[in-house]
Amino acid sequence: MSKDASRAWSRALATVFLLDGALALGFGAASWATPHGTFGTILDLAGAGDGSLVIAALGALSGFYVLVGAMCVLVAFLPSPFRERFVLPVVASHLWTGFKGLQDIGRDWLIGNPWPDIVIHASFVAAYLLATAGLLYRKRAGAPPPR
Repeated sequence: MSKDASRAWSRALATVFLLDGALALGFGAASWATPHGTFGTILDLAGAGDGSLVIAALGALSGFYVLVGAMCVLVAFLPSPFRERFVLPVVASHLWTGFKGLQDIGRDWLIGNPWPDIVIHASFVAAYLLATAGLLYRKRAGAPPPR
């Protein structure tokens, strides 16, 4: 594999991190600003006032998404060897969230369609694994490491 192909796989992984980070940051900020409008499309928030425990917990979840998004954006700009070390935890997080979404299908409190979220998380798992597989193939082929 050429040095240019090696860099292409490295850029692909950086792009996946950047896209993941942008989506997580956007969702976290939107759900923090308007929890009823964001989470209320999938969860039954009837009776959950602005000061309720449910809204407080969803606010914490929104903060988590903002932090994860910021981490992914920062990781996208790390050199390749360091960026690769973040793939496993991020893939595990997407797998967990996707499987949790599958488990929640049919629950009484679920009023929206969970499949778009499941597809998003599965797509990120596939994208991270594909880009990482390309990088691993590059390493086995003996190409010089990307910058």
